[in-house]
Amino acid sequence: MIGLLFSKAAMSIGMITVIACAIINPDIKSAFSKFKKDKVAIGLTSIFFIYLLSGIYSDDCSYYFTRIRIKLPFLLLPFSFIAIKPFPKKHLDGLLLAFLTIIFSYSVWSFTIYLQDFEHINKSYLSAKVIPVCISHIRFSLMVAISIFIGVYLYYQSPLLKTSKFFKITLIFVTLFLIFFLHILAVRSGLIAFYLAAIAVAIRSAILFKKYFLGLTIISIIFLLPILSYHIFPTFKNKLRYTMYDISSYQEDNFKNLSDSRRITSVKGGIAIAAQNPIWGVGAGDIQTEMNVFYDRYYPELTTKDRLIPHNQFIYILATTGVIGLAIFVIAIFLTLIDNRFNSLVFLSASIIMISSFFSEATLEVQIGTALYMLFTGLALNQKGLPSQEAL
Repeated sequence: MIGLLFSKAAMSIGMITVIACAIINPDIKSAFSKFKKDKVAIGLTSIFFIYLLSGIYSDDCSYYFTRIRIKLPFLLLPFSFIAIKPFPKKHLDGLLLAFLTIIFSYSVWSFTIYLQDFEHINKSYLSAKVIPVCISHIRFSLMVAISIFIGVYLYYQSPLLKTSKFFKITLIFVTLFLIFFLHILAVRSGLIAFYLAAIAVAIRSAILFKKYFLGLTIISIIFLLPILSYHIFPTFKNKLRYTMYDISSYQEDNFKNLSDSRRITSVKGGIAIAAQNPIWGVGAGDIQTEMNVFYDRYYPELTTKDRLIPHNQFIYILATTGVIGLAIFVIAIFLTLIDNRFNSLVFLSASIIMISSFFSEATLEVQIGTALYMLFTGLALNQKGLPSQEAL
């Protein structure tokens, strides 16, 4: 969890430690038996193999092995989280509280940076910049969104609330601050992911507990939040203004160094590559090479830094492994939305947040994206399953 923000080495060490705990499991034979019966774990593991098999027709071995290295957690962690003993609820809640504390603490630090130079930072949002953070602002915004739901979950579920009024008040403050900060940060991926997860959870909880008026009220508030944010937060307003400028520039074929325009162009390239290689794709090793061919042909003026891989995880998979690989990927990913272990508000919302990011980012093509996804997916796999009334 600490490594997500501060250290790639710490991320790797954390994942290796989980794997090591699984390997030294004295009942590893039983763990393999459980793994083979687990459809979600098998599905997630298959994601690694669709990348691995694409190496048969990949020419760029160096780039191919980089892709495989980033996907190794999909091979090893689903089994590892199933093999280790399920975390008791108090330990799981402690881990979630630790994540919430880390993200909240860093958000406070980032907010103080904003307050120290808010006029300059507000203006910088008109040129695709954001409040300084130590990692990708997109990935960080997803962590903030997930942390909000952790706060709500702990408020309703944590046994600490039974003995500590201070803890209850603190959770309310922390959760509200993170909602406030997410709108100040104004990263669209995180905001859209938060809205989608909040709407989905509100609808599901309203149906489950038959509190339809409360669910409608929450959804109404969610729809009002971006309107209020536009009038209250300069960063939010300037981000929207920049987005409109970016889109209009794209329509005029003037998109060099513009973030949204480059993303749209990268997706167009991915679709074009997939259309030429629909069944098997071009292979994990050759996607960048083929994207460069696309850019050379249609957008030769773009520099190397502007030549992005497809900024859509589904299109990336389609271009890399074809319709067969995409079908396996989609089934594996969406199984997490229906499995009983993802009933908990935290795991359900984390799945929705991460999946929503796949539409605007190739989230799983970087170490931190894979680590964040596997952290919450793995913790859910580790659980035995929750009764439906624990969905909230």
